Amino acid sequence: MPITLSLSERIHTAARQLQSHAEFWSLRVVSRRDTELGVRSGVAEPPRIGADTGAMLTVVDRGGIGYSATADL
Repeated sequence: MPITLSLSERIHTAARQLQSHAEFWSLRVVSRRDTELGVRSGVAEPPRIGADTGAMLTVVDRGGIGYSATADL
């Protein structure tokens, strides 16, 4: 049976394999879960559960800086 890696493990593995000649680069990954509770007209609404994962890549090289981001992870 194949071993399934978590998203964070796959990102960590891929980031370690990156090769760049840039002076500096960083990859920031954020994963968030939240639960929203509400009351409308005195009646409790069902809880809303959400999850969001995104990443931002920053590169600094030769006096320039570049950013790239996605919320589709």
